[in-house]
Amino acid sequence: MIHRKISTLSHLMDMNQWMISQIKANGGHIQDIFFCPHGPDAGCECRKPKTGLIEKAASIYAIDISQTIMIGDHLKDLQCANTAGCACTILVRTGKGRKTESVIDDNLKVNFIADCLLDAALWINQQNFPFFSMAY
Repeated sequence: MIHRKISTLSHLMDMNQWMISQIKANGGHIQDIFFCPHGPDAGCECRKPKTGLIEKAASIYAIDISQTIMIGDHLKDLQCANTAGCACTILVRTGKGRKTESVIDDNLKVNFIADCLLDAALWINQQNFPFFSMAY
């Protein structure tokens, strides 16, 4: 968004703060938000499908990537999760998800396809992953 001048960094930060406040008001919690401001030709490590953002979060919060769940709507989200070694990958059909669903092949691990983020959260809660707790 930033590299295409669709949004400014300031506007993105405002949107993220609003999203965090809405989630908190409804009993949820967001630890942090990571994003890549670069364009596709920048060659950075943080633009998906590269794993730089996942590795950064893992480093900051001492996260074992092999015990994480990645939820995304884009093919690059799923590729990033697979390359990073996430335990579980979920595609949501919102946003670009329906288009992404039509191009998934057998080389890509997708554990669940959810209609929306709420369905993904409910599915995760039902799985009893040994590494996952709804507590934060």
